[in-house]
Amino acid sequence: MLRQLKMRRKCEDSIFDFSVTSTVLGNFLAIFKSRGFEVSGGVYPCFKDVDGFKKDVLRDLKEGLFSKTIIHPSQIDIINKLYKVTKEEYEEAQQICESAHAIFSQNGKMAEQTTMFPHAKYITGRAEVYGVKQ
Repeated sequence: MLRQLKMRRKCEDSIFDFSVTSTVLGNFLAIFKSRGFEVSGGVYPCFKDVDGFKKDVLRDLKEGLFSKTIIHPSQIDIINKLYKVTKEEYEEAQQICESAHAIFSQNGKMAEQTTMFPHAKYITGRAEVYGVKQ
């Protein structure tokens, strides 16, 4: 996309920092994820910048991306660690998936089974692929 726009991002920039790419990606995610397709995060071009790569992966996670496209083998272990879900996330997701109650209290927050079920399935799916942080 940046190529078509004659743009190039710097290592410190997320693809979501550019208004045009953020808008397109946001629409793309809304359309495809709502229809059950998982979307992978794009390449982080600065493969020697480990901290920048971690920051980019965390931003992808925040945006709901299920995996990351990599360009160097050293990025595999980083992805596998960062995509693990926390124990709390996993336990909350399991409780939502298994609850017989429509609405219930969960760790000081309201949990609504019907609304939160898709996110809970996403979290349990990530846990199946990447594991749970101990």
